[in-house]
Amino acid sequence: MSRKSAYPMLCGLCADQPTKLSQAMHNAAFRAAGLNAFYVAFDTSDTEGAITAMRTLGIRGYSMTIPHKEASLSLVDELSPEVLAVGALNTIVNDQGKLCGFNTDIDGIVRAFGENKVVVRHRRALVLGAGGAARATVYALMQLGVSEIVVSNRTDSRAEQVVVELASAVQSKRGMVLSALPYSQLRQQLSSFDVLVNTTPVGSHLQPEGQFPFLLSELESRQIVFDAVTRDTALLGAAREKGCCTIAGVRMLLYQAVRQFELFTGLSEAPVAQMERALFDELQLK
Repeated sequence: MSRKSAYPMLCGLCADQPTKLSQAMHNAAFRAAGLNAFYVAFDTSDTEGAITAMRTLGIRGYSMTIPHKEASLSLVDELSPEVLAVGALNTIVNDQGKLCGFNTDIDGIVRAFGENKVVVRHRRALVLGAGGAARATVYALMQLGVSEIVVSNRTDSRAEQVVVELASAVQSKRGMVLSALPYSQLRQQLSSFDVLVNTTPVGSHLQPEGQFPFLLSELESRQIVFDAVTRDTALLGAAREKGCCTIAGVRMLLYQAVRQFELFTGLSEAPVAQMERALFDELQLK
């Protein structure tokens, strides 16, 4: 055994105001796999400092969330094709000093839709938000075969930027349309969408009292509603009351963590059941 291999493998979450959910899942997975590894939370908004620490201390893996998903792009050594396409990462793996960026949010979204047996092919989707999660959502919906994706954000120019920067990825999907919609026009067009995805912090611990520019009562039962927020939100509650098909953000969180575990450890399969149990226990779901 080498000197370095005698020490535990360290991974962690870099976030501004991190929750305990990722720690619960990854540490449960490490225990289930019998690995000498630990996962901790780093409460920091200093992206460059976090990356420097990863290199200096030999930290094996990072989960990256607000505000690091886009800020860390230029600080790593190699980016996966998905990251290059969407312009955001959520995972960094330290491969003997070489830092590689990945986006497992895409995997999480695709699997969350898949486990619900939701078919979105040839449908029209609305993506609320313009950050890293929104970019991953656009890419995931492209993979799932939607015919049109509309991005809308409180700051209209940021939604337009997402459309411009993902244009090349969209061109590879013949017939698919990607456009931006002014935030002020959301309420008038809400009923025209088959799929609604919220990637904004509205309803999260960061913005628990946040509001959308439309009334939740205006949702329609035929719509599919996915909220990336990892708690039971007013949006999901209203969608359930209307009879919509709903997908909770915790499903995306679980499956993106499953893929992260595989990248961190090099193992082909994560202990999904143990990760799910740990996540539900942390959320106090029975």
